[in-house]
Amino acid sequence: AKPGHGSHTPYVVGLALLTCAGSGGQYTGAALNPARVLGPFGAFGCGKDVAWIYIVAQFTASVLACVVFGCVSGLGPLNPFVSMPMGLKVHEAVPF
Repeated sequence: AKPGHGSHTPYVVGLALLTCAGSGGQYTGAALNPARVLGPFGAFGCGKDVAWIYIVAQFTASVLACVVFGCVSGLGPLNPFVSMPMGLKVHEAVPF
């Protein structure tokens, strides 16, 4: 954003939380924070029937975030598909 212009990010995040709580709150009790489910599950064994949903959702969201970031930002110089044609070897191109 340019200096002097406000950011709409807080409004977008607030609307996203409002939408999630409004649409799924009746099913989950609006537990949008995974710690509210996984904490009691780990400490007391509560919520065994729904804990797997929050675990799977974390992994799914992280993969989806990586895909969206890759689509939005494009392939950078650390991507093996970009750096290998530039003459780097496999062990130099893959960041592991």
